[in-house]
Amino acid sequence: MQTTAPSLIMALQAATPQDDDAARNAVVEGNRLLQIANAADLFVNESAGAGGAIMLRHKASGYRCVFNPGKSVNAVLIYPGLPRGDDVGCSTQTITDIRTMYLTRSSETTAREAESAALAIQARYRNAEPADLSENRSMFELPGRDIPESKTYGFETSSSYEQVTVGVVDGWAVKYRFSSPPGTSGRSAIFDSFWITTILEPQLAARRAAQAMPAAETGSDQPSAD
Repeated sequence: MQTTAPSLIMALQAATPQDDDAARNAVVEGNRLLQIANAADLFVNESAGAGGAIMLRHKASGYRCVFNPGKSVNAVLIYPGLPRGDDVGCSTQTITDIRTMYLTRSSETTAREAESAALAIQARYRNAEPADLSENRSMFELPGRDIPESKTYGFETSSSYEQVTVGVVDGWAVKYRFSSPPGTSGRSAIFDSFWITTILEPQLAARRAAQAMPAAETGSDQPSAD
């Protein structure tokens, strides 16, 4: 007999009408972002189970874009040049910063992709000064987890702090761009940690699916009692 985990029951019981409304609104806004970008065929809207956030999974790479609902900068970005869907981005805003994640199919090294991203920042902000990030450390560590190689560059400008963390993982260049108020380079370790959780998400999702499959098969293949 199939059972429902107690934790899931508690979560369902704890859900409020406001939670349901937030999830529905997130789904609607996610669909609207995809419609504006003409990208409904490139992403899956998984906002219904995202706790009120907008969550769009990029089909080709498996990575998920997470947006804060209602932000004017929210956007799905589809870039020309590569085969359609192989160069995309997602922008959103928090209380303290604007974030854009870029997903680009790539055969380059992490070092080359990171250098290119840093040069793009310097080209946009002519007065950009490199920030010293040598003392910054990731806000958490994952013991036993193989964290892919990454490279971070930060720049102080007259009006903002600009940072990019880049890693090439399984043929995809994953770039996380942050723009925050000037003088906030000390938050770079926090930004790095968002990159870590982002690039690990497809692995974690695949592992959860693999773990759930045997349980589902066991439940469905059991012979009925006479």
